[in-house]
Amino acid sequence: MRTVITGHNGQLGRQLISAFGVHDVLPLDLPDDDITDPAVIERIARFAPQLIVHGAAFTDVDGAERTRSWHIGSTLSERRTWHWQHSGPARP
Repeated sequence: MRTVITGHNGQLGRQLISAFGVHDVLPLDLPDDDITDPAVIERIARFAPQLIVHGAAFTDVDGAERTRSWHIGSTLSERRTWHWQHSGPARP
């Protein structure tokens, strides 16, 4: 199963990578893989994931509210939904 895992360098992300180890995984994490960047979105679309796991977390809750972190998760989901509406869901 082609799976995108965000936050792969974090505690949860490392566990997810281990759990999905036998599958085709595209691991993403900041600073290299900002999922609000259109180039990263395109890379995800080309990968054609069957599953996207948002393992990214922000442990500073107050800080998260002051940053654009709330925007990051919704952006990927929104753009992926748009992609599906225009080209259909990823095929196995």
